[in-house]
Amino acid sequence: MSYEYVPEKDRPWYYWFTYLWTSAWDLTVCWPATLLIWLFFGKKLFWLEGLWCVLDEKSWFVCGPYKNWEGTTLGHGGWIRESVVGENIEEVDTGTEFHEIKVHIEQFCAAMLRSILVALLVVCVTFNWVLALIIWWMGYLMMGVANWLQAIIRGEPAYMGSHHEESAYAQTEIWEKNQKE
Repeated sequence: MSYEYVPEKDRPWYYWFTYLWTSAWDLTVCWPATLLIWLFFGKKLFWLEGLWCVLDEKSWFVCGPYKNWEGTTLGHGGWIRESVVGENIEEVDTGTEFHEIKVHIEQFCAAMLRSILVALLVVCVTFNWVLALIIWWMGYLMMGVANWLQAIIRGEPAYMGSHHEESAYAQTEIWEKNQKE
């Protein structure tokens, strides 16, 4: 298991296929939502393994409903508070950036790969393209909802008890420890 961030430019050529099976969600949810957040509450947009918005710390969104959060990943992108963005916006150099940009994007890509494979199976068995497209599009949502429900069933808080969030915090803790060494 790797706790290092490998920039996109240093990944194998076939990595770029990832954007094919994640495009349904990125194009319809992640990137439009990121642009809207940037339009109303953002300071700057940047690309680092996805479209990201740096939130303006003085916006009512950060001062109000988002005051206890540092970042949100919606797919290949999302938003991060200005106070936790590192010195070099083109690198992952803070714990929050690692958590959001490395760990959650990997989880998103795996969920979307799983959903497109299930969608292809549905097409092969039922020839129902509409159902297959819905299953593909819902991949990330299905991952989150299933994880939140399972956390509740275990008697834990839905969000912090979900295994994708527990995993992200555990990996980030190891990454931060390794950065200090």
